[in-house]
Amino acid sequence: VFTFEIIEKISHESNRRYSDHRNKENNGRLIVFKKELKIDKLSFSFSNDIVILKEINFTIQKGETIGIIGRSGSGKTTLLNILLRFYKEKEGSIQVDGLSLREEDTPSWRSLIGYVPQEVFIFDGSLAENIALGEDPENVNVNLLNQVIEKANLADLVKSWENGIYTQIGERGGKLSGGQKQRIGIARALYKGAEILFFDEATSALDVETEEEITNSIKELSSGDHQLTIIIIAHRYTTLKYCTRIIELAEGRVVEEMTYEELKERAQKEALGSTP
Repeated sequence: VFTFEIIEKISHESNRRYSDHRNKENNGRLIVFKKELKIDKLSFSFSNDIVILKEINFTIQKGETIGIIGRSGSGKTTLLNILLRFYKEKEGSIQVDGLSLREEDTPSWRSLIGYVPQEVFIFDGSLAENIALGEDPENVNVNLLNQVIEKANLADLVKSWENGIYTQIGERGGKLSGGQKQRIGIARALYKGAEILFFDEATSALDVETEEEITNSIKELSSGDHQLTIIIIAHRYTTLKYCTRIIELAEGRVVEEMTYEELKERAQKEALGSTP
């Protein structure tokens, strides 16, 4: 999987300027997301012989929390990379309020999205610098920073530090737990102004208790701000507890759409069936 946050560090300022002024040189458009994100008959292959995704169709309403599941090789990661615009679909389209994304729209689209991976990138600097990734320290919006710290459930931790947001958190976040790193990833995306949050197996390396904490944070994000749309790529079904819908992929196709309760019931039956 591509390290989106490293690319974001390089392009953060140019993306923000793009959103304000648009890039007339390559005819990029300002993408606005108010109603729905539609994946329409989307197909992808690395060659003519190997088809990875086959006519994927589903629509996400603004404010929804959607889970995407599937076994290894089902196409989840490829679909994520297309949504992040690292891959380009071979057929079909991604439509934002009816507008099909073009390659030249990528900077504007990326200004709308945030990505929280399994392993959040942390560098040797202060908490403020790590959240306001790519900002010059003197340009950090402290009011906004405190708002996103609150939304990401980091406020109590920050209050416990003598230097608050200016606390040095160590190389690779050595002073932080896995759950705290995940929350920094969430705060970073919110600071950037993301309207769509992608979680990519974000809790798979966490213990059960910490996973529950992050899952509850996702619940608060989705219920506290109805403008925030959340898409969770997950292996553990417990991560999807607060999803409005869950979409299952198999062999590059959408095979089922279900609620969390339906997924939980199926998982329990499968577990019972595998018991000697």
